[in-house]
Amino acid sequence: MSCGRRKLRIEPYQIADKLMQLQLTERQKAIRELSDRLASQRDRWLARNRFFYDNDRRYMQFLVPPGQRVLELGCGEGQLLRSLQPSRGVGVDLSQAMINLARKHAPGGSSSTSEMQKIPSCLLDSIPGPFDYIILSDMIGYLEDCGSTFDALRKLCAPKTRLIVAYYSRLWEPVMRLSERAGAKMPSLGQNWLSTDDTTNLLRLAGLKVVRREWRLLMAKQLIGIGTLLNKVIAPLPGIRRLCLRNYLVARPVELQGTATRNPSCTILIPCRNERNNIENAVRRLPQFSGDLEILFVEGHSSDGTYEECLRVTESYPDRKIRTFKQAGKGKGDAVRLGFAQRPREIVMILDADLTVPPESMPKFYRALVEGSASLSMEQDWFIPCPMEL
Repeated sequence: MSCGRRKLRIEPYQIADKLMQLQLTERQKAIRELSDRLASQRDRWLARNRFFYDNDRRYMQFLVPPGQRVLELGCGEGQLLRSLQPSRGVGVDLSQAMINLARKHAPGGSSSTSEMQKIPSCLLDSIPGPFDYIILSDMIGYLEDCGSTFDALRKLCAPKTRLIVAYYSRLWEPVMRLSERAGAKMPSLGQNWLSTDDTTNLLRLAGLKVVRREWRLLMAKQLIGIGTLLNKVIAPLPGIRRLCLRNYLVARPVELQGTATRNPSCTILIPCRNERNNIENAVRRLPQFSGDLEILFVEGHSSDGTYEECLRVTESYPDRKIRTFKQAGKGKGDAVRLGFAQRPREIVMILDADLTVPPESMPKFYRALVEGSASLSMEQDWFIPCPMEL
C-alpha cells in the first residue's frame, strides 16, 4: 500500500504465543482489561480531544521524518505509528482489542502490531532490528522495569537511532484526574511517576544519552483559538515552558567507556539481623555476574538463628564463594566496617538482607561501574569502589 510516493509497510509480526506463556501481574492484567474495554471507544476519545492529539502528532512528525524504520511500544490502535509513514513500522501493545483495531485501520488491511506489556528482554530480543526511531509515548509510567526495558531497546539501536520518550508532566496530574472524573479525558490507571532526571539516568545506564528535551502544550483545548495562541506565544517562554503538559526526551546511543574484557572481582556484602528466611534466597537469586564473585554475610546478634542459617547456606552452596562473620558491635555501620576489614574484592556492593532491593538488580549496578557510567551509584544499597584502578 502506498502513501504518497513512499511505500508504507506495517509488517506482520507476532509474539502473542510467547506472551501467553508469561505470567502477567495483577497490574498488567488490569491494564490489559481496561485497554480492551476502551478499544471500541478509542476513536471517539481521539476525536473528542483532537486538538491535543493533533499537536502531539505534529511534533512527533517533526522529530521522525517519513520513510524511517519505527518501533513503538504501547502503540494502542496505531494512529501515531501510521501518521509517521514509516518504511517499516512495528507496534507493540498488550491489548488484543487494540491490536485488532490497529489491523483494521492499517493501510490495505495489513498490520504489523504485536502485543506485549511487561516487555521482558526475551521478547524484545526476538524482534528483528535495528530501528531508526523507537517511541515510548505515554508508556514509561506503566513499565515494571524501565532499566531492563531500556537495556533491551539499546540492542535494537543503530548508531544513529533516536529513542523518543513522551509523557505527561506530573504537575498536571490533579488536572488530569479531575478531567477524567468529569468525563473529558479517557480513563486510565494510576501510573508510576518518574522525574526527568530519573529517566535520564536510567537511559544513561543503558548507554543512551539525552540530546534533546522539550516542553509543549500549555493548553490542551483549542477554545476558539485561545489554546493555539497560548501554545505558540506563551508556552515556549523561559520559566513558563516547564509548566507545560507534555514532556519529550530524545536520546541517542553512545559508546560506553568500559571494555568488554574487563571483569573486576566483586564482593556482595550483606549485613543481616533477624533475616533467617531471606539468607538462602539472597544466595539463590543472586546472579553470577562476575568471574570472581564473593558473598560476605555479617550477622548482627540475631535471635532467630540467622547466623546458623548463614553457616548452613555456606555449606549447602559449595559452588559459591561465601564467607560469614559475626559482628561484635551493633548497627549496620559497624557491620559494613567489619566487612571491609575482611579484604573484600575490587568492587563492594552492599545488599540489605531484607531483599527490598532485588538481588537480580545487582548486575546492572555492576555494569554501570565497569562501563564507566557511574563511579558511585546508590539505590538503597551502595557501590563502593575500592582504592584501586578499575
